[in-house]
Amino acid sequence: MPSDLNRLEPLFQEEIECWRRELHWDFSPSAQLIRRFVSSQSLPGFVLEGSGRELLGYTYFIANNPVGFIGDLFMPEAHSSFKGYQMLLDKAVQSLTSRPQVKRIECQIISFNLPLKDLFLEKGFQALPRCFLTYDLRRQQEEPAGQPNGFRVEKWQRRYFEAAARTVQDSYRSSPDFELCYDYQSLQGCSRFLRNLIDNPGCGTFQPSTTLLAMDAEGEVCGVLVTSLISPRTGMIPQISISRRWQGRGVGTHLLRRYFAVARRQGLRRITLSVSAANEGAHRLYRRMGFELKKSFHAFLWKREAS
Repeated sequence: MPSDLNRLEPLFQEEIECWRRELHWDFSPSAQLIRRFVSSQSLPGFVLEGSGRELLGYTYFIANNPVGFIGDLFMPEAHSSFKGYQMLLDKAVQSLTSRPQVKRIECQIISFNLPLKDLFLEKGFQALPRCFLTYDLRRQQEEPAGQPNGFRVEKWQRRYFEAAARTVQDSYRSSPDFELCYDYQSLQGCSRFLRNLIDNPGCGTFQPSTTLLAMDAEGEVCGVLVTSLISPRTGMIPQISISRRWQGRGVGTHLLRRYFAVARRQGLRRITLSVSAANEGAHRLYRRMGFELKKSFHAFLWKREAS
């Protein structure tokens, strides 16, 4: 990508507005991180240039062997076209697949102007439907009852990081999302995934004061609910995981209600999260709690065929 940020700035500004308008999400911290990496020339990617040398779109990608990630793919409304998106996607995929060490490519793109599913399918990706859900905190809801039987709830403490990562890993072993993300498939990967949620702004700014842990009678972590802010009045749950032996016993419901109560007192207006369409158990819980569909999108996965 060009290191001249002035040429990229109109793209960033329109993308920031798309995220704000459609998802109540302040994309500015992510855009600032992209600016920083572009400025240092440490972010591989491509731009689509118009006849007047104006930039019509951009994409960037990361190779973290054995996984490649397509981090973004964006064209503003005035210039968006299937041909333009196809050209950008082709370049990103070619660059990643040309590296023999890359065995799979993962991508979660929220498209704001054109559906991109068919373009990814043409490149050999699987398309996994996902749902972006919102919960309106301004509706009245009962405060959660006192401490439930069998477990207690504590605020996040960094000393529980590894235990929380083990809970995340355990929860995904029987989940339809297991194949979605390479990190879900090992403890090392789940630790890396959790660390990214805490340290990076991709899923909002981590909020330790409202991140919750469920502890069983032996003091072991059996549930974790990670929270972030994606705008001043909008919270997000980038991760909620319950150990398999505790699933279906009210842990997730109680963690959600505890978070809603605190978030409401803090003046937040809504809570958001994303979930795979195939995760029927999670969908039942979220519908029962009052979440509503805000936007449908896809996660995309490509795997290199064994030679």
